[in-house]
Amino acid sequence: AFANPSKDEQQIAQNVVNHIELKKDKTYGRAIQVGIGQTGVQAIKALQKSSWWGRQYSEMFEAATLELFEQGKIKGTHFIEKSGTRTEVDGKIIATFTMAEEGSDFYAKLDKNKDICLPTASRVVIPEGFYGGLGINNALAIDFGGQINSGSRDKNPYSGIGGLAMITRGLARGGIGYFCLKSTHKTPEGKLRSSIMPYLPEGSQVSLIGPDTSGACNGARFFLVTEWGIADLTSVSQSQLIKNLIAVAHPQFREWLKACAWKEYRVKV
Repeated sequence: AFANPSKDEQQIAQNVVNHIELKKDKTYGRAIQVGIGQTGVQAIKALQKSSWWGRQYSEMFEAATLELFEQGKIKGTHFIEKSGTRTEVDGKIIATFTMAEEGSDFYAKLDKNKDICLPTASRVVIPEGFYGGLGINNALAIDFGGQINSGSRDKNPYSGIGGLAMITRGLARGGIGYFCLKSTHKTPEGKLRSSIMPYLPEGSQVSLIGPDTSGACNGARFFLVTEWGIADLTSVSQSQLIKNLIAVAHPQFREWLKACAWKEYRVKV
């Protein structure tokens, strides 16, 4: 559900939009993509109040992106031909599945809408489609090695596999990507825990490994966004990555994380 976001989720979304606005020379005009999750969709909603404009190419399509399209902020999309070439398509939206709030008129707007294209996932969720794009996705945890978990709470499944790996490997070719992460969460046992940690817990799904986000090329950048700020993940040493992550962790856990950084990695923060 995308209604009733928490204050933390709203702050994360605003941090994403503030960064997009601050870096408009690098973020405007790109094809936007959003993944399942409250914070990413709230960022799309916040973009409606900004001056951002661009294009669209996404696995998921929801009402907030449709509203951007209706406002004229999205000029069109593109399609990857079987030959691998990109064909620009103005005045269209492309995705492979849709998601809406109960009781909304979203699906009524999609019905027989010639501007909305929904091919199969195998034709949309391919890295080439996301080259040079602007991605806003959600994460559940990240560790000091840059491994991102977006699928489970420890051994307990939380979300499906989805297209995150394909999307991120596409964005790593000249794109800009934001990973939205609430800085704390509760364990399956109900204990409050930092979502930024030295190591992912045993049994956690590893959705992305560190090199997926740190080894980007053609000017691509990835950022982790919490309610406390934005951490640069790309082209930094592991020691600098650790420092960047601790800077956006929840203040309640920063001293513990600093102690772990020294004990486990001999990084002084």
